[in-house]
Amino acid sequence: MNEIKKILNLRIKKEKEKRLAYTKYILNSHLLMFLLILVGAIIFNYSNWLKNSTKLELYSVIFIIQILLIYILTTIKVKTYIKDADSVFLLPQEENYKSIIKSIILNTISKKFFLIIIFIFVSYPIIHVLGIEYKIIFYFLSMLISTIFLTFYKFYKVFYDHLNNKDNIIIFLIYLFILINLLFIDIFIPFFILSILLFLIFNRKLEKYINWENAAKYDNNRIEKYLKFINMFVDVPIKTVKVARRKYFDILLKKLDSKNFNSNNAYKFYYLRSFLRQQNTVFLLARLLVVMLFVGATFKNIYVSSVIIVFFSYLSIIQLIPMYRKFNNILWCHILPIEEHLKLKSFILIIKRIVMIFSAILSIVLVIVDFSVVNCVVIFIVYIVNIGLIKYLLKKSL
Repeated sequence: MNEIKKILNLRIKKEKEKRLAYTKYILNSHLLMFLLILVGAIIFNYSNWLKNSTKLELYSVIFIIQILLIYILTTIKVKTYIKDADSVFLLPQEENYKSIIKSIILNTISKKFFLIIIFIFVSYPIIHVLGIEYKIIFYFLSMLISTIFLTFYKFYKVFYDHLNNKDNIIIFLIYLFILINLLFIDIFIPFFILSILLFLIFNRKLEKYINWENAAKYDNNRIEKYLKFINMFVDVPIKTVKVARRKYFDILLKKLDSKNFNSNNAYKFYYLRSFLRQQNTVFLLARLLVVMLFVGATFKNIYVSSVIIVFFSYLSIIQLIPMYRKFNNILWCHILPIEEHLKLKSFILIIKRIVMIFSAILSIVLVIVDFSVVNCVVIFIVYIVNIGLIKYLLKKSL
């Protein structure tokens, strides 16, 4: 019993240390400054927005906020801390491992409780304006009770059976019924009973032996997805990088032949093609662009838009810079007899063009959202300054 506890505690400690190290890299002074400005802008605009918003807007915003909470609660990964080799070496300790599972589950439940409290606290001013605060206690208790049983259900599915998309849809729908009860139904309906029934029905036919192989596969997938998210900010060791053909992007690639395939443009072609075909890069900037557009369109403030444009370029560059080191570790980068400074020059040129194009799209849309002559002039100046920032960051980073 003590040995398996030591093994699990060591794994938990190592993962916490790794996450803490990555968090320190992500939450640097630049990002913290942006977050402070963003939070300040939200607080400053929140009270004014509440006074001037229609009921439809209030219901829409609180629905989106709570849907985001439901999505997070549904998709939070279960931590099993089981490795592939455990099915052999820890099999004799299976009963002892079961006794430790509950402490891991309770830790996850406490984190979910904290999330629920934060989201309800943020939503309460809207709930107060809508006049439905009398239902908040029922909503809160329903969410807590459902979270307890649904978390146990999810854990047991992973440990003893197999968790699939159908299970996540069922969990999401139970939370959604509770939210609909808060916003659109005047009488209290105890939808949390559905979560209790779901758990009890599954628990009756539960296999009493751990599915070691599935639990290990699930945990590997959890770690891989976490690293892919962190890879948006810092360079991390991801085991697999998926590549897609994406034929529709071929129009962006210059056709090379015997006449123009030379040392000056060979690596421009390779780097651009790699950017367009790697799953972790091409849609990374697209997701970031959508997030920034959403924030800018929400506030419609020229100062917030200016900060967003600069911050978008900064985040894009620090996400794309690690590509150069990754390419250098690939064999094909050393096949062609091209000098290193030409490779670096090609990479900088490609990244600069990509970030400038995305920044231009962001600037144009933000101007259209809150159009005025003054805003056009300010955004244009910010974009010009941003070009200088892009060049400086690339020069400093490489």
